[in-house]
Amino acid sequence: MKNDVNRMVVIIVAGLLILFMLLVLLTLFGAPGVLPPALAAIIVGLDTGGTVATIILAVLVIMGCFWAIYKELQPVLGPDRIVPLHQDEQGQVTVHTTGINRLIQYIAREQPELLEVAPDVTMTPLGINIHCRIALRSNVQVETVKNAFSSRIRQEIQRHLDVAIADVGILTDIRPAPEEQGQTTVEPRPPHRQLQ
Repeated sequence: MKNDVNRMVVIIVAGLLILFMLLVLLTLFGAPGVLPPALAAIIVGLDTGGTVATIILAVLVIMGCFWAIYKELQPVLGPDRIVPLHQDEQGQVTVHTTGINRLIQYIAREQPELLEVAPDVTMTPLGINIHCRIALRSNVQVETVKNAFSSRIRQEIQRHLDVAIADVGILTDIRPAPEEQGQTTVEPRPPHRQLQ
């Protein structure tokens, strides 16, 4: 609620700034009675350099305010971002990225060679971008597992969400399987002696 109020305040203030700068520009270009006479006299009385600087400042302020309004109207980006899927007769259909992350983790649980999965989902103009860090058992074919997992992610997200996928990137980390962790060929280091 507080975030929504802050967003509305930014939009209203930016709108008022745009309106004021438009009135200043109209006064500079000779529209009478737009601003109070005292302020209009100051603006009209500027020399050429002051007029040019005022025009540039007004245009920059207007562009900055439009940018601020545009940014405030965008979906809130944070740890749990909202990904717009498509528009139907009842409105816009969206999904939270945590839902997509859970779907990817569910897919990973079906593949025993994956020890851990850390997905990161972002939305781009081309579709969903998925980057996963995965930990694999040391006794698997890395490329085979990566390709199978990547294609499975594409298939399942396409099937469940019916949305374009821009990229699926997978970064691997090889770890010994839990049953292999006791089998090490490296001799353990002796403990350090404490100095007295």
